[in-house]
Amino acid sequence: MPLVFDRNGAVLGDAVVHGQNSPDITIRQPGTYYVSFHGAVTPGPGAAFPLSVRLFLTSQGTEVAGASAVHTFTAPGTTAGMSFSQILDVSSAPAVLQVNSEGGGFIYGEVNICVIKLY
Repeated sequence: MPLVFDRNGAVLGDAVVHGQNSPDITIRQPGTYYVSFHGAVTPGPGAAFPLSVRLFLTSQGTEVAGASAVHTFTAPGTTAGMSFSQILDVSSAPAVLQVNSEGGGFIYGEVNICVIKLY
């Protein structure tokens, strides 16, 4: 299940675009990009423990190697900060990035993603 980013922060240029309340971040120019993600995750109501949650970056539906985070919850009422960062080469555009998830029922919030074109 992809995570939805509800708002946009600072945007400079037009190489990277995102529509509010969408999981899709679209890269519109080939190049090398730095991608950084951070978010808070907590078990959802009725979750069974232990509960493992994995968040990972995809480009065009394919997982980006090295861009993932895993946390295992052992009790309700806890929150974990999950983050990853990676350099990504985009050879053809447009390319759609998403942060996807695996695991049981969880709630996420305070999610932020930063995509910077390096060259």
